[in-house]
Amino acid sequence: MPRPRPYREATRLVAVEPEPNLRAHARTEARRTPVPVVIEPARAERLPFPDASSDAAVVCLPLCSIADPGTAVPELRRGLRPGGQLRFFEHVQAHSPAVRRVQRVLDATIWPRLMSDCRNGHGT
Repeated sequence: MPRPRPYREATRLVAVEPEPNLRAHARTEARRTPVPVVIEPARAERLPFPDASSDAAVVCLPLCSIADPGTAVPELRRGLRPGGQLRFFEHVQAHSPAVRRVQRVLDATIWPRLMSDCRNGHGT
């Protein structure tokens, strides 16, 4: 089965990953893409892009590891051209007490292995 190509119209992707292990994994995966990918060792609070230089930004699960989200979100907007798109995916604390307990267990065991700089992103 062919792999999905969500960025098929892109001519170049720039990824930001401050965590060394995740950055190494991203570089390995980037070699498998048909679109050139540059991976920067930067943080969301200070992106290495000129103003209005990006057509889109895709942000996946960042808020638990960003020291200052109040700086990071405007920084994302700064890099987007007028009319550019911001696509954001984040995890949050569950409403159900039972699910919150599961989240706390995952936060203490599995989640740090997957997202090494995650600091209790569910607000538990």
